[in-house]
Amino acid sequence: MRNHLYVLLLLLLFSSCEEVVDISLKNVQSAIVVEATVTNLPGSQTVKISTTTDYYNPSLPLMKQGAEISVLDDLGNSWLFNEISKGVYTNGDLTGKEGRKYTLEVKVDGKDITGESEMQTVTPIDSIRSEYFPGTRFADPGYFVI
Repeated sequence: MRNHLYVLLLLLLFSSCEEVVDISLKNVQSAIVVEATVTNLPGSQTVKISTTTDYYNPSLPLMKQGAEISVLDDLGNSWLFNEISKGVYTNGDLTGKEGRKYTLEVKVDGKDITGESEMQTVTPIDSIRSEYFPGTRFADPGYFVI
């Protein structure tokens, strides 16, 4: 009798319940995504315009063509961006300056999209070194920059 009890306990221990969870995700309309970067490095500044995709339709994002893009700074200077490939726009004359505010204006598909940001001052690096981390059961060992 005692052996049957152990077998029964082992069977209960190794059996499991399975419940299917169905999360209802609604279909949504696509939205326009604007990815813009202005740096203080010489060279072209880039703006990419695409659309989001639905969870149930995981196709590649649609890149938006024919947008009118300009960047203005707080001193009144203005730069226009040219489309170099589908949904990718660049300007080679703009080089950001620390402390200046920049406003991005995008006109695409009859919509006006604007954004504003200030280029922060770059914090100088006073020292840099690497240190070996032996690792744990949750993290691999290796060198880290400090």
